[in-house]
Amino acid sequence: MEIMLEDEDKPGMKPPRTTTVVVFLAVFAIVMSWISCYAVPNALIAADVLKPFAHEGGADPRPRWMGMAFVIIFAASGLIGMVLGWMSRRQLKRIDSTADAEDKISPIDG
Repeated sequence: MEIMLEDEDKPGMKPPRTTTVVVFLAVFAIVMSWISCYAVPNALIAADVLKPFAHEGGADPRPRWMGMAFVIIFAASGLIGMVLGWMSRRQLKRIDSTADAEDKISPIDG
């Protein structure tokens, strides 16, 4: 029994490089942290839901928020990706073991 994998149909396709994935993940984390720490508070200030941050004398907390949000989003996304990759490899091993077991003829069938 021959099993055709999807990757065999497209021999020219290579998996994405790690640096490319990390760069896209970092850009995603930057965009999400900016939206959550600058865009949303600015919209809330414009709607008079949140008081404006003190620009004179007081420190603006948003840069610190953005740094913390970036680190948290970047780490959480990486961790989720690692867990999903591990689960995928585990499932593929189970599928392969099932396929290998079906290839062997049992003494009852023989």
